[in-house]
Amino acid sequence: MQSSAHRVQEAAAFPMPRTAIHHVPIEGSTAQWIDRQVAGGISLRSASLTIHNGKSLVTDVSFDLAPGECMAVVGPNGAGKSSLLKLLSGRNCPSTGSVHLRGEAVHAMAPLDRARRIALVSQHAEPDRRLRVRDYVELGRVPHRGRVSWDASRAIVDDAVQRVGLRHLVDRQVGELSGGERQRAAIARALCQQPELLLLDEPTNHLDPRARADVLDLAHDLGCMVIAVLHDLDRISSFAHRVAVMAAGKLVACGPAAEALAPSIVQSVFNMDCFPVVNPATGRSIIVFDTPSK
Repeated sequence: MQSSAHRVQEAAAFPMPRTAIHHVPIEGSTAQWIDRQVAGGISLRSASLTIHNGKSLVTDVSFDLAPGECMAVVGPNGAGKSSLLKLLSGRNCPSTGSVHLRGEAVHAMAPLDRARRIALVSQHAEPDRRLRVRDYVELGRVPHRGRVSWDASRAIVDDAVQRVGLRHLVDRQVGELSGGERQRAAIARALCQQPELLLLDEPTNHLDPRARADVLDLAHDLGCMVIAVLHDLDRISSFAHRVAVMAAGKLVACGPAAEALAPSIVQSVFNMDCFPVVNPATGRSIIVFDTPSK
């Protein structure tokens, strides 16, 4: 059993993330999108995914995420994180169990409807480097084509590039952007889908430390539900309201960072130590992850 002092120390090391910012909507369909954010969340009930050779990639996973909340999905390589995202996106139908968004089975949605409600930013996305940033971001409006006016779509694109901080780069080619800027452009493209759920597959991969922090801060403040597969354990406490820890396709822990990333869980799943320290410059308690010496 942990002592009360130990539990308080762990909680201090994982401060609650900032409250998600609900931006003031512009006129038209964006207002309707913001309204949907308070109508319901994502729910998994005993969801499993087994492939044709009988191998289980995801086993009996259950959790809920409320509108406006952010979740980090963590675990070692091969833990089933990307497979879980495929279930959440509707790309794969659960072998058993269910995945529902606002009470509707995700895999049963019409593809176009699903594209309007769920956006995925893949780590493997490689847009044509010759595309202008604006043209790349505008691709997110494809699922809404014919549903709103050209002026309304243009306003949505302008709002998206403004929110991710790329307004000054809209006429650049994608190939001229830095890694962090390309990730921002990919998120802006996803925002143009006006999703209820945004899925990010290792969004900080190959980025420098400052860019990693910026991308996660941006994702946290979008206002919609965000589920991100992450390897940066030290960045999780400022991003995620909840953390899902996976190992061998199973959900090991799910809850606030202080609980889901308790030292015993980190040691068992990642074979690492973790402990809180105080930043001498700010006085803020942070968590440090370290590989134990042999």
